[in-house]
Amino acid sequence: MLGFWDGGRGHVTRTILLARAARERGARVGIVTSRKFAADLRAADAADEYFLIENRPTMSRRGYPMPVYSHAHRHAQRLRGLGFGDWRWVLDTTRREIEAIRAFQPDVIVNDYRDTIRSAAQVVGVPVVGITHATGNTGGAVMGSWSPAPSDAVLPDCRDSFNRAREILGLPPIDDERFMFEGDISLVPSTPELDPLPHGANDTRFVGLIGAPKAEVEPTRTLSGGRFNVYSYVGEPTRPSFDFERLLDQVVAELPDVGFFIVGDVDGYRGEAIRRRRTEGSVVLERFLPAAQAIADSAAVLCHGGNSTVMLALTLGKPVICIGPYHSDCAAAFRAVESAGAGIRLGHSSGPFERRAAPDLGEGVEIFGHWHSELTAQHLRDAITAVTADDSYAFHARRLGRDLLAYGDADHLLDILRGH
Repeated sequence: MLGFWDGGRGHVTRTILLARAARERGARVGIVTSRKFAADLRAADAADEYFLIENRPTMSRRGYPMPVYSHAHRHAQRLRGLGFGDWRWVLDTTRREIEAIRAFQPDVIVNDYRDTIRSAAQVVGVPVVGITHATGNTGGAVMGSWSPAPSDAVLPDCRDSFNRAREILGLPPIDDERFMFEGDISLVPSTPELDPLPHGANDTRFVGLIGAPKAEVEPTRTLSGGRFNVYSYVGEPTRPSFDFERLLDQVVAELPDVGFFIVGDVDGYRGEAIRRRRTEGSVVLERFLPAAQAIADSAAVLCHGGNSTVMLALTLGKPVICIGPYHSDCAAAFRAVESAGAGIRLGHSSGPFERRAAPDLGEGVEIFGHWHSELTAQHLRDAITAVTADDSYAFHARRLGRDLLAYGDADHLLDILRGH
């Protein structure tokens, strides 16, 4: 049985890939999903059975604007912001998951960041394998650890709601919200260099990119008139816009000899340059593109730092430009990529974090981040020029990609499950 968080597409994509690989090996697969991706899973014929259980409460009204970059110092900020301070909802959802687990009777549960299913599995007595990044592991560094909170800051806490539900269910309390993401075994879809666990951890193993191409993906085309292509997948509809579509249109106009693969809402890209060059055939803009082939055909990748896109780009040996990460988990993961010389991170601002009161997260709680973006088209253009003109970026991307492949893929992960 598989469960996952229904935020970005990375979690559901990993779930589909694992489900397919498991079914190819003859396993019976059940998936616990919210409504958001239920249709996608059914269209992909990912499982034998589906259990529709929402994985987040209804969020309360905040009364303050969301930052373009949120520097969360712990996962509790995300959890409280999403409404997980409601212990009754946590308890009710966990009980529904218990019913699903008892109905399906799995041998193991694979959890990709679903917040309640570990408690449900503990009640039923089914082992859990957690797919978690190092910042979601109790042995790893906390989010935003490179910039600790001021000593007078009151940080959000979500342990009480989980522990109230766990007490009613007869389970011991937790002292770190990240426990809910882990499993009896935790698997990190990365490498120690890219996503380190500096303090040691429980039984944690690195598994590289889940769904890595099984064979080398050869470049097949350069878009019409281009010296090379650039792949762009920047966008998160739940975050405030920083006008990326307009900035990219300026870059496309200023780099007429570069082709662009752009994944995004076609209606959102209304600039003249992109429209004209789509007609000419030097820009491809679609809601969905086969990522592996488009990235293989490109010299650089633009993204907001999501794990799946970054790991795929590196596995294919392509340098990455992280444009305006939305929160500190993306920034945390990409810091290692930048340090390794395989990419460039363009933050929204180089200035100090702003502080704003967040009463919905608890009494006296403040959140930190940037509420405006200083990014310009020149920042994007200069970064593209830098990573494509300096061969060292591609060299280090290929080096990291070889390491990712060496750590395995979905088949390696299934071998671990079978051994478990």
